[in-house]
Amino acid sequence: MCELKPKKNVQKILLSSPAHFTSTFETDHILLHPIIHDDLGKIKYIDRGPNPFNRFFFILVFKNPGDEHKNPALQNYYFMGDYICQILGFFFGKRFDNLGAYEMAGIYKVPNIDFAPIYECDRIFNNWEPRKDCGYDLTFDVLTRIDNLIFPGVSKEAMKYLLAASRQYWRSLQLFEIDPELAFLNLVSCGEILSNAPEFKLSEEELYSIDDRSMFLDIKENLEKGKKYERSIKSRFFQVKRKYAIVLEYLLSIGFKSRDYNKGSYNLNQRIKASYDLRSHYTHNGVPFGEHIVWRYDLLMGKPNSGIKELDKYLFKSPTYQGLERIMRFALLRFCNQFVLRFDERLDDPSPT
Repeated sequence: MCELKPKKNVQKILLSSPAHFTSTFETDHILLHPIIHDDLGKIKYIDRGPNPFNRFFFILVFKNPGDEHKNPALQNYYFMGDYICQILGFFFGKRFDNLGAYEMAGIYKVPNIDFAPIYECDRIFNNWEPRKDCGYDLTFDVLTRIDNLIFPGVSKEAMKYLLAASRQYWRSLQLFEIDPELAFLNLVSCGEILSNAPEFKLSEEELYSIDDRSMFLDIKENLEKGKKYERSIKSRFFQVKRKYAIVLEYLLSIGFKSRDYNKGSYNLNQRIKASYDLRSHYTHNGVPFGEHIVWRYDLLMGKPNSGIKELDKYLFKSPTYQGLERIMRFALLRFCNQFVLRFDERLDDPSPT
């Protein structure tokens, strides 16, 4: 067999980011390596500083046993590119794109580099600067912190929720310029998935308000078959928004710069709930609100005027897209550090005194 041919057990996938990364990440099983452009003047905007056409390309190489009995044309490891993009996305707080395979299952492939320009290259999730909330230098060698998370992965129940939530975050960054409403919805879905993780077992005092608990007690003690009715009503009280807000507030309680979210008449908990209300309003009414959430601030600077009173109330209380993105990225980091793989002492719970 010719040694120059692609090897069936070595897969190569092309990834990219509008942010600029340096160095490499290498283990026995996986390699992330920058690609140097063969610049003959044809791609004059690439790697010339932040601009709408800039991309930083790098190759993902990994080994796998392969399936010798399966047709190579049917073997697809494209999902590994998505997986790595998700992990790198919330770790660095930057957008990553899976452009497709270069070599897969012993066959040469053609990745897709017909990308659309990213006009808002100065956004915190597109620019060349480390993030301010638990940021890391934009160098791949810092990935040694999470090498077990990258490959071969962590076999914990919490990992399933981390992957599902981080996928929503990753897709949100990709959608932002195309459809800010859907991008915002993806962020809310990210938080909702985290809030449903079994690690968060909320007590009745946390899950139900004082009025709710008083009503349950009244039903239980004063109605015939009161216990049965109480159980039936509780089973219909999913309290999704309340749980969403409580869990996110817990994940943000260590190390997150939340001062701006507690300004004015509302606190962080109320603003998180308003983001859920905004998602619900859009889902049920379909009224676009993208123009109100794209500002480069965590909160709206003035009162919106959409013409719909209820929508204006939610917009004024809720974080903007940038503000909610900051919340979800930090929540993913903290969830990962607490329940999947400890990698940063800044995200630890404080030691009891």
